[in-house]
Amino acid sequence: MQGDYEKLGEHYHTAILPARVKMPKDKAIAEGTVGAITTAITAALRNKKYYTFTELKNDVRVALKNFNERPFTKRDGSRYTEYLAEQPYLQPLPPMDFEICEWKYHVKVQNNCHISYKKNFYSCPFRLIGYEVSVCESSNSNMLRIYVGDELVACHEKFPVWNTNKYRTREEDLPKQTKYVEFNRERIENWSKKIGPKTQEVINRIFKSCTFDEQGYNPCLAVLRLSSKYGGQMLERACDIAISRISTPRYKHTYLGS
Repeated sequence: MQGDYEKLGEHYHTAILPARVKMPKDKAIAEGTVGAITTAITAALRNKKYYTFTELKNDVRVALKNFNERPFTKRDGSRYTEYLAEQPYLQPLPPMDFEICEWKYHVKVQNNCHISYKKNFYSCPFRLIGYEVSVCESSNSNMLRIYVGDELVACHEKFPVWNTNKYRTREEDLPKQTKYVEFNRERIENWSKKIGPKTQEVINRIFKSCTFDEQGYNPCLAVLRLSSKYGGQMLERACDIAISRISTPRYKHTYLGS
């Protein structure tokens, strides 16, 4: 059974029994009823013209009511009387609508306590650094939920699709002691000092542009690691050019300069 369909059944406390392979009679009653309803409504409205959805919905509602109240041909009652007989035994609907979600699995929590999702970043508890999580993007709300197994570990408001390289960070997700992370601001700044003042200036500007230090770890490391590929002198020259052109240079500016 498809995963979202199974979750739909669980949400409404309903048993979903898939039809057997190559057994069309398993679906005959359901498909026959759908066909009968469709025919009854389209037949009743076929000669009418509609200019608003409100008018159409009202007439569909009337046609459906007439269909449900139509007497059975081979026994007493109607679909509506059957509903009234079963109504006392029906469970109330859940207080919340079912959510259709887009899932992404095996998303790694980076050393800055964030995951990358659709070109933006969302924080997770620091204890999960290096672990993989599952991300659920709801179609019913503007929220993004992050799970480890069945445990909800973080919930964030989604960024609009036109935003990129933005951070959603909860302060409680970040470590109070730097021993929990491989790199911290002090180590990154010391590395930049060893390369030169221009590189140090780029790193300082990146950190100043961030609300939390952890948001600057990956952008800073991306710049500093260029020194391993091109050498410290080349990176210094690239940073010198970058800070003369860009208020907050990033990897792409120093990389192009080098």
